[in-house]
Amino acid sequence: SITSTSATSGGIINTDGGSVITERGLVYGTTTNPTILSNKLVGSSVGTDWSSTITGLIGNTKYYVRAFATNAMGTSYGNLDSLVTLPIVPTLTTSNIISITDSSAISGGNIASDGGAAITDRGIVWGLSQNPTLPSTDTTKNGIGTGLFTSNLKGLNGSTTYYVRAYATNSAGTGYGNQVSFTTLPVIIDASNNRYSSILINGLEWLTTNLKTIKYANGDSISNVVIDGSWALSNSGAWSFYNNDPSNDVTYGKLYNWYAVNDPRGICPSGWHVATENNWQSLVTTFGGYGAAANELKTTTTWTLPNSNTNTSGFSALPGGGRSSSGSFADITNRGGWWTSSTSGSIISKYISMFFNSDTVGPFDADIKSGFSVRCVKN
Repeated sequence: SITSTSATSGGIINTDGGSVITERGLVYGTTTNPTILSNKLVGSSVGTDWSSTITGLIGNTKYYVRAFATNAMGTSYGNLDSLVTLPIVPTLTTSNIISITDSSAISGGNIASDGGAAITDRGIVWGLSQNPTLPSTDTTKNGIGTGLFTSNLKGLNGSTTYYVRAYATNSAGTGYGNQVSFTTLPVIIDASNNRYSSILINGLEWLTTNLKTIKYANGDSISNVVIDGSWALSNSGAWSFYNNDPSNDVTYGKLYNWYAVNDPRGICPSGWHVATENNWQSLVTTFGGYGAAANELKTTTTWTLPNSNTNTSGFSALPGGGRSSSGSFADITNRGGWWTSSTSGSIISKYISMFFNSDTVGPFDADIKSGFSVRCVKN
């Protein structure tokens, strides 16, 4: 009757040694030849044989057991036997929540012990109530075995608090890690009713896609300038699709001249601003600096191959190309360019640039009539 916490044994007294038996039972421990100075379980006081159940054992552990009997001459022991308790559920912890957006987050776990049986399933489970358990539709499956694993939570609702636990399953059952909780970011909507996700990085909340608005924050329209010559002559806020093709807006957003970026009516959603040069510096410093951060900032898709993009930041930099001050388009999928709100003079401003085949990040100067993408930061 061996379980993970108990087992049954006993003994048979062949002779009392010529003296009354005053005590009998079992001794047990995790080292060989346990004695009455070890763990002792006193058995029945009648009969020559008995059975006793040892409780309070530790799962997946080897124990040594001997019967004993004591009379006036001392204590004798039976033959040494041993047992291994059954496996227990795995022991694990839940990873802290990172890369929180309005609809996703990243967690995971670390399985310190398999409990004595192979891990057949592991992942995380989450829900709106505390201490979520299996079965649940809100889970991930992240392989087998012990050690660290990472899980992506998807399909979440904005501005919602979730409770998360890592889990691991073996033949003994399912063990859970400590509970952690987080609140998703709110959904952001611009003046043109475009919806955006955001991510917290080093204390700054960034949009995770390029800006798509055709209106300032107060609802006034920004001019859509199609003709190259008109773009070159424009001295006020303007936007365009890359190559004047609306299909590029879905992935890459719009290109804006710096007049739109600098307009006091604001181009970002209410409560947000165009990223400053200092905002960008904080971002790239988090991921290794201007000479090394690009691969961790760029999406793993849409960029020209070959590249070594990982997007471990969750920032999802997109190669939206650009529009020159003369109105010509270039470099979509090869380069991403983003205006900063920092000026370098009356006709030049700062922008950030990344290329498909490099892990370096700008900044550079550009004519304010040029067209680049925009990323916004929460005020």
